[in-house]
Amino acid sequence: MAAPFTEKEKESVKKALKQAASECISTVGMRGATVERLAKSAGISKGAFYGFYETKELLFFEVLEDWHGELYREAMDVLLNRTDLSSSERAAAAIMRVCDILQKHSLIGFVENDLPLLLRKIPTDVLNKHYHGDDVHIRDIIRQSGLKLKQPPEVACAAVRAIFLSLQNRGQVGEFFPQALELLVRGVCEQLIAS
Repeated sequence: MAAPFTEKEKESVKKALKQAASECISTVGMRGATVERLAKSAGISKGAFYGFYETKELLFFEVLEDWHGELYREAMDVLLNRTDLSSSERAAAAIMRVCDILQKHSLIGFVENDLPLLLRKIPTDVLNKHYHGDDVHIRDIIRQSGLKLKQPPEVACAAVRAIFLSLQNRGQVGEFFPQALELLVRGVCEQLIAS
């Protein structure tokens, strides 16, 4: 019988499993990821995997939660600390920072291709306790940052989601996508955010 993992080893393995899941999101998606592949990437056996997560979906759900936290922290960092910018410029800078992270993690493709299946496979009690849609996060960011809206919150949420969804079509827009995205974000923020 193998010796149990130390706390330090557990932390290291969990980090490696999350990294393996992140790499799968960028390459084969959650559906293409197998427990064997994830375990091998983390340097553990398939059996040991189940000592960390009951299912691969729970691992991917935890990675998604980590990303939500990162996106939220990064947006709030810009909104609270870039006091040199006007309100609409701060909002635009926060959205652009989130767009950069979404692209870095290939998260838009994951949301489109794997998220519906993932959410169906997560136990309801876990989902209810931990998962909140984008509108909840967007409204919370607006409230905590003190931004004043010119439009109803529902319109603001829809506009921000539309910006994020445009990331999946960057190839169709072409080489000037970064400039077009910035124009789009700035225009939306000028229409949404009061001075």
